[in-house]
Amino acid sequence: MNKIQALLFDCDGVLLDTERQIKQEVHNWLTKKDNYNITYDEFYIKTRGQSISDTIKYLNSLNVEVSDDFFDFFDKYFIENYKNMAVKMNNVDNMLESLANYPKAVCSNGFVSLYTDTLEHHGLKKHFNEFFGIETTKHMKPKPDMFLQAAESLNVDIQNCLIIDDSCHTGVPGGKASQAGAVVGFIDEYADRQAMHDAGADYIITDLIELPEIIKNINEG
Repeated sequence: MNKIQALLFDCDGVLLDTERQIKQEVHNWLTKKDNYNITYDEFYIKTRGQSISDTIKYLNSLNVEVSDDFFDFFDKYFIENYKNMAVKMNNVDNMLESLANYPKAVCSNGFVSLYTDTLEHHGLKKHFNEFFGIETTKHMKPKPDMFLQAAESLNVDIQNCLIIDDSCHTGVPGGKASQAGAVVGFIDEYADRQAMHDAGADYIITDLIELPEIIKNINEG
């Protein structure tokens, strides 16, 4: 395995946590729909890390008809509440400080303008060199474009980059498609470890503090 020289992070679910809160509000909204009888836990597990369009496909497959109204609700709630409801992931400060010597980029399927403002609010933006998202990249994850663009911007070969993402639907398969040196899947108690493994994660962690040791082992191996 190639030595790691740069780090590419997803934002929501890795650096910041908002998805649980957002999905709770979306679930509350959906309970008003006909034929919707899914529990919050089931909804969160099934849609964790998905794009809005994929979530709509999932709901429609259950005969829960949502389309433009779902987009409107989700976008409005997300944009209006993102900064205030976002919290830092456990040990994110310690992890970033211990990896201060590595150039870093954030690669998110969200709006750069929104998440960078929130990273700044939480004192995390200073750790990163570049930021990518909807405004910067034509094809979102699971396409590999964003990761390739980030590696180029950091002037590091993608094979010398480590990617960390919490989505077995988008980020991890996108990372593998980019041919990154290593892809780390970050999971919580709701995540399916086997699904993350099947998506191609080279390593799976449950705490960000594990990341420096993984990089050390790769580079000394």
